[in-house]
Amino acid sequence: MAFMSSYLPCCYAETDRLDTIRFLHIPLVSRALTRQIYAPIALELKQNLGIKLEIFFTSNYCDLLQLAHDPSQSFDLVFPPPHAAAQLSRQLGYIPIVYFPQQISGVFAYNAPDAKRPFTVALGDKHATLSIEVKLQMQRLLKEHEALRKLDINDIQYRYQGAHNGALMAFLKGEVDAVVVPEIIFSSVSEQVTNKYPRLTFMGQYPGAIILANPKLSKKELNKMKKGFTGTQGHSLLPINFHAVDEEFKRMLMDMPDFDISECTNREPHTKPLFLISE
Repeated sequence: MAFMSSYLPCCYAETDRLDTIRFLHIPLVSRALTRQIYAPIALELKQNLGIKLEIFFTSNYCDLLQLAHDPSQSFDLVFPPPHAAAQLSRQLGYIPIVYFPQQISGVFAYNAPDAKRPFTVALGDKHATLSIEVKLQMQRLLKEHEALRKLDINDIQYRYQGAHNGALMAFLKGEVDAVVVPEIIFSSVSEQVTNKYPRLTFMGQYPGAIILANPKLSKKELNKMKKGFTGTQGHSLLPINFHAVDEEFKRMLMDMPDFDISECTNREPHTKPLFLISE
């Protein structure tokens, strides 16, 4: 398999002192909003710890997982879906350092079905935790609202947009009949827009989002990253309150089942990581 190490020069100096954090990120929300979320953290790291933060987007989960598995890459942090985080930790020794403490909460919003065409649901990425969870709960969701009870679950079509933000935009533009996104993404849109759609909220049995550190980093470097991420608050619309990982959280993570990524690792990444932010 050909990886793209030529695009990604290593950031470590000969002294092995970490002066730049290279953060590989999944596209949860728009790039502009991601900049706003991490700008305070980048400032905290630079001013108080002398560390520069660089964030790179992948276009989908598979590309992120491939790059995380590639030993030639030099990313210090990765932000995978929770079920993949457990596997990266078990198999490759990636170290969970911070997380969002909430369980995953999803919103299923929809328009009335049109009998003339299949009922289409927009999702983010097929490997996202929420995309997997909603299929397990879809039968129950259809029974919750009278307008959906006549739908046959076998006739529902899923359309993957690559990111939760893209799925929500496809729904708001009328391109699909329904959407499933994290509640935190749905609530980032004006209530004047979202209140006109009937919706259901459901909970997944997964821990919140997790940031993993490369196992080659020293304990001192790991502590610096924890301090940078837990010492500030994110964007006001999407409050990102990072918590340092404790032993109880590690045990919960290790109890999660393996995630089959063979579909991801048996192909080359579709796109190289996009340089997003440097502070």
